[in-house]
Amino acid sequence: MDEIFSDSQVLHRGMLAEMEHPVAGRVKQIGPALKFSETKCRLTTPPPQLGEHTEEILKTIAGLTDAEIEALKKADAI
Repeated sequence: MDEIFSDSQVLHRGMLAEMEHPVAGRVKQIGPALKFSETKCRLTTPPPQLGEHTEEILKTIAGLTDAEIEALKKADAI
């Protein structure tokens, strides 16, 4: 990651961003690559924590029920 944060193109395009993460503290990350003359793109939330959206994805995309998700938790699969 150090290479990307010092990359000349990343620096020239102003893509380096820092924000507060609830667990990791202040973190560096790459901001939006798209640049628009009339609209500013910006990061509004920190990167998700590991597993933060697991249940939502299993319900909405995989179609699992609460009971099935609970069984996966009990089996330490998630």
